Amino acid sequence: MTKVLLTFVQISDTHITVGDKTEFRPHHYSERLTAYMANLAKKGINVGHIHDIPASVANRALVQEINALPFPIDFVLHTGDTMTDPDTVEEYEAVTEIFRDLNVPIYYMAGNHDNVPALRSLMPTVTTAGDTFDYVISQNGARVICMDSASNGVDHAGGLSDAQIEWLRDLLAADKAMPTVIAIHHPPVSLGNDMLDFFGFAKAETLRDTIRQSGANVSVVLSGHIHQAVDTIQHGLLYTCVQSPFGQLPIFPALSPATHPYRGNPGFNIVIVTEEQTYIRRYAYTNPVVEASKN
Repeated sequence: MTKVLLTFVQISDTHITVGDKTEFRPHHYSERLTAYMANLAKKGINVGHIHDIPASVANRALVQEINALPFPIDFVLHTGDTMTDPDTVEEYEAVTEIFRDLNVPIYYMAGNHDNVPALRSLMPTVTTAGDTFDYVISQNGARVICMDSASNGVDHAGGLSDAQIEWLRDLLAADKAMPTVIAIHHPPVSLGNDMLDFFGFAKAETLRDTIRQSGANVSVVLSGHIHQAVDTIQHGLLYTCVQSPFGQLPIFPALSPATHPYRGNPGFNIVIVTEEQTYIRRYAYTNPVVEASKN
């Protein structure tokens, strides 16, 4: 029988705000980004988050779904954009209030909409690498390497420094045989869509080459950011993005530039790491509040 080493849930892009406020905070957005979105709007292309209910309601439903899983999990991994453009540590109390009801520990990662220094307040005991929010979860002979693509990103794009790449290279070389999952908020691959790829990912090719050339037992790279369940296979390695529990984007990979009518269900990934391979089970659900509103 296959020995399971690690079972965890990946969530992403919960976009919590204090009091479910949705006001635009211009100081979080560059002129370039604002102009780009305005130009899309003129073309009738909407890339806003498609949602029916407040983020707090959506994420409490997410917690209920995770707690109701009919098997034990080790932890929840949040791959970024926990909040939408917070300015202070105090605003992250809204995150704690929602996720304190989880039955398992939760680990947070940095997304482009997070306040990375403030995000540290949610995990004061986790040791990170240098000035980044990079860290490793090791358990039962398996590991998840969590990389911070926000601190060295520019204008909401992803990015890694040379030091981060070297840190990853050393980790992979130190134990090539250990079953390994890599997690990073921004998908470090092209998604074949002008809007999804507009801002890019600094050193994405270097990251991919580092993983491939290491010879390490890396099974998958987990990401969020695009609010969609999308899988990309490149050079035999799976890069997978998870949908948001709050809002889905009506954009499809490799179908630029238009959006397409689509209302995806909220959901998360269940990741099961064994000695031989890694399984990823997509878990989608219909928010009960949305269903009730239709009756």
